[in-house]
Amino acid sequence: MCYVWYYAMLTGVACVCRKHSTGALCLSCICLQVQTSILGLALTYTLQLTTAFLWFTLTSVEVENHMTSVERLQDYARLPSEPPGVDEGGKAPPKGWPR
Repeated sequence: MCYVWYYAMLTGVACVCRKHSTGALCLSCICLQVQTSILGLALTYTLQLTTAFLWFTLTSVEVENHMTSVERLQDYARLPSEPPGVDEGGKAPPKGWPR
């Protein structure tokens, strides 16, 4: 089992739960103070904002994961090259080697 994928999915689920809980808390605070028509409008906007925040968070995490890959590639590109191959006698191998 790929533990990295498992933890990434688990983090995503926790993020979704947190965002929806925040939206539900905001909506419940609004429910206690307003009329029905404004409550419907608040419900619509709360659901849209919750979805937008969730999308933004998940996209940010994905971008950061991809940037980590780019940073690793840059680090590997900066590694010094290996010295040219020589045999035990100190001479370079023949031009057609290996076949």
